[in-house]
Amino acid sequence: MNTKALKQLSLAVLAGFSLLGTATAAETLESIVHTEWYVRLIADIPEEQMKDRGNVLGQLQDSIHGYDSHDLPELAPFGDTYLTIVFPHQDWDDKAGDYTSDYHAANVLKGDSWDFEVRSSSTHANVTLSWDSITVLPPKSGTEESVPPKQRIRNHRYKKQIVDTLPKRMWLEDVATGERIGAVRNGVLQTYTFNMNGTTSRSFRWVMEPFSLHPAPKVSTVKRTSPPVSAKAVTVKKEERSDTEPIAPPGEPR
Repeated sequence: MNTKALKQLSLAVLAGFSLLGTATAAETLESIVHTEWYVRLIADIPEEQMKDRGNVLGQLQDSIHGYDSHDLPELAPFGDTYLTIVFPHQDWDDKAGDYTSDYHAANVLKGDSWDFEVRSSSTHANVTLSWDSITVLPPKSGTEESVPPKQRIRNHRYKKQIVDTLPKRMWLEDVATGERIGAVRNGVLQTYTFNMNGTTSRSFRWVMEPFSLHPAPKVSTVKRTSPPVSAKAVTVKKEERSDTEPIAPPGEPR
């Protein structure tokens, strides 16, 4: 965990909960840190009518930085013409291979990153990478039943403040060029268009900066080569879910 970020958030939460005591603040802090979320990545070659939108990354409370049951294998292309996003993990021992989803342990305060590849049979095509809004998952059913209403309201308020920073702390990195594209700009989701440059695979990295009450200057960005996506940067699912209830379509957390 990023100790500086944790200390900053702890002081903020403790100050806000001065009337309720440090125990309540500690419970709120725990709730915030382990917020669960995911984001869907999309690759598109409009000229060839090829699109892959079945790939997600994110953080879940019962995931780890390694293989777990939420990490789903990527199927091999069905034909000679293909476009796909994969999370390659040759470092996962007996589970080594390509994956369509990659989840890490939930901690919205520390920095994190995900490596993935865009692969295509069209070695000279222009590919557009985009992403949906970050989806924040609701708490599991029963986890807030014992929380007093006053504390629950404060929990949600502090959680929203942290969640709202998520897209502002994320960017896409083109590993080959070093270019970085912010996930959002002025509240609008961005996109990135690149050429396969005669290869069947291009490498990328999705990065989440550590939380800070006083963020550093934004990373440099490149000029977009395709229009931004008009959508909310963060989507919050409000309904509670059970421990065993499926919470997303294939490719998203199970």
